[in-house]
Amino acid sequence: MVLFGGRDGRDNFGDLWIFDLHDKKWSDPVCIGSPPAPRHGHTILSVADDKILVMGGCCVSPFAETGTPDNIDDLDDQLALATKRVAECYELEKAESIAAGIVIESEADFINWKQIARLSAQASAAIAKREKDTNDAENDLNILLQERAAAIHWAKMNAEHGRAYVKGVHDHKYMDVVLLDITTKVWMEPTAPPCTGKLPLARMNHTAVNIAGKIIVVGGCSPTTTRVTLSDNDVHVLDIESWKWTIPAVEDTPYAMLPTLNSARTAVRRADRMLEDELGSARSRGIPGGRSLEVAEAEAVSKVCKWRLRTLQEQCSLLQDPPGSRYGHATVAMGQRLYFIGGFEIDHAVGSGLDMIVLDLEQPDERERRLREEFHAKLERERRIQEFEEEQRRKQKEYEDRVRKEAEMRREAEETRKMEFEDMLSRLPPKTFAPTVKLKYANKHTIWLQWDRVTKNSEGNYLGPNDVVYNLFARGGFVALEVGMEVFAQYVGTEKEKKKMGIDDDDAASIASASWAGLGGGSIMSGSIDDLSVASAEPSVGGMSQIGQFYPGKIIRDFGSGQFYVHYEVGGKEKVPRWRILPRKIPEWELVYSGTGLTYAYESSIPDFVLEREVGITVNVEFVLQTVGTEFPIEEPSLHGEQVSFATINRDGAVKTFYQLMEEKKERDSSVGDGDTEIVESRTKKKLREAVKTDYGVIESWQNGQVVEGRGVGNDYV
Repeated sequence: MVLFGGRDGRDNFGDLWIFDLHDKKWSDPVCIGSPPAPRHGHTILSVADDKILVMGGCCVSPFAETGTPDNIDDLDDQLALATKRVAECYELEKAESIAAGIVIESEADFINWKQIARLSAQASAAIAKREKDTNDAENDLNILLQERAAAIHWAKMNAEHGRAYVKGVHDHKYMDVVLLDITTKVWMEPTAPPCTGKLPLARMNHTAVNIAGKIIVVGGCSPTTTRVTLSDNDVHVLDIESWKWTIPAVEDTPYAMLPTLNSARTAVRRADRMLEDELGSARSRGIPGGRSLEVAEAEAVSKVCKWRLRTLQEQCSLLQDPPGSRYGHATVAMGQRLYFIGGFEIDHAVGSGLDMIVLDLEQPDERERRLREEFHAKLERERRIQEFEEEQRRKQKEYEDRVRKEAEMRREAEETRKMEFEDMLSRLPPKTFAPTVKLKYANKHTIWLQWDRVTKNSEGNYLGPNDVVYNLFARGGFVALEVGMEVFAQYVGTEKEKKKMGIDDDDAASIASASWAGLGGGSIMSGSIDDLSVASAEPSVGGMSQIGQFYPGKIIRDFGSGQFYVHYEVGGKEKVPRWRILPRKIPEWELVYSGTGLTYAYESSIPDFVLEREVGITVNVEFVLQTVGTEFPIEEPSLHGEQVSFATINRDGAVKTFYQLMEEKKERDSSVGDGDTEIVESRTKKKLREAVKTDYGVIESWQNGQVVEGRGVGNDYV
């Protein structure tokens, strides 16, 4: 890559630099011969493998042409320093005067008049010295101003009379051309033969393109920096073999058609004169009306000439004028076309600054040959595209077939694997159920639980005491109820309904066992409120009519004694005890114990102040057990055991014993009619099966309404 010339705003450069693209290094080689004058706005073209061409440009020094002295920067720097020195002298003189006044004023009360006079003389001398420095600085500043003004004046005179000073005028009238041999580093001008023909005027900021040994130059402006004078808009061509300049006519422009139009106008005038001559000749011969054969032929010729002129004028009106001259534009050669982009006119950009103009350099026979070659190339390209698409379709079909076969093979392998897995599962023993959690004993705070030890696994093999891990899950417990909380309240019926069914208040409390197991949350995997078996919140005829059913509502008052005022969503309000209320959100199952033991003490979370305030409060907790180590494989957990619900025991509360329940059952059996016997008996049996009633630590076990065992603490519970 070769770099030559340019400017920095003051002077033109005439040095040569070469950049090695391989080594990524710049070098300034020493050249011989007559190099071109320092310039800017020129073009550099490669005309051969080892030769470059420098064309045009402006050789005028910007400072010399604009009337600016060469040492203007040094003068400006000196002037700035002198100005700064004058300002500092003024500040020092002012400070000296102020300091002298302060000293004299402060010492006046402590010294005599002679000493005051001596101080005044010293201050005057110091101030005079500062004034002398200021005068010297001002004189230096004035001298620099005069030198700068004189330098600018002489520089402008040199610029105006530039013919006497070569430095201020461009050296060439016509565009100069200089060659550089990159190999030998020799500058030369084309002197054998020299440049001939229609030489273009000297110009700068033009564009030049080398196409097939022809250098095409377009646009530019005169080589000066003080004003812009556009060059002609002709297309100049330099043949580098003969070094001859030509200006070829550009076709398809009004200017190019001008000779043809002039010829057509001349033919029309000649035809009109011939028609007039023939008419005069016919009249002189006495031909009636002057309609001779010669007149008819002359009229026909005149009509043809006028038609041809009219046709050429119409064609000329459809053509566009060649683009105006411009400078600072870019030119790119692509094939036999030149693309001109952007540029400037006198003082503004051409169009939007991004307009593109195309100059077609092809001859008619070359254009016909190119179109023919492009047509055959298009056919060949379409044939290749068609073959490529057919090949792609064939490969796509092969790929789809292969994918389909692989999918079938994978499906068959997956089905085989599933069948083998199902066959393996069919040979595995069924999972076992974990034992049921039993109540050992309970008090106000704690529920003691126990369960049977598992002695065999799913295959029937005996297990040791430490071979099985028991996982105990719990759900429920004490929930703090607050005003505004959305809850489910259990409906136990009105006094009339309870009397008709033979249910007293204690039986209603037994029915209202506030446990999630009785609300559809019996599965250990349950945790969604959608699983609850609750009544619809929509009002219905008759209102709440299902005894034991939970209805949605909101707590609107807390009486402080375990009683809450609940507003039902179906309508109505009721004073409801705590044991008939459950929160809306189903509590999650929680793993409370994991180990090989057979007992566990579950501590409830009833605060002491609640136990003191609410007499007889109990908390229902649901339990379920799961074992690990009894299945195959060994880490597989067993099925969950039966889900049970136990409550804390408050001895001071109204908790009935078994014997009291049996006496009440006998009385109800004897008092109800035959139609209600089965209903009351089924309710009593269900109540006796689900509830665990204790009397001072003695636990009774029941099954089908009959006493099975009646021993002390630690007996089994069914």
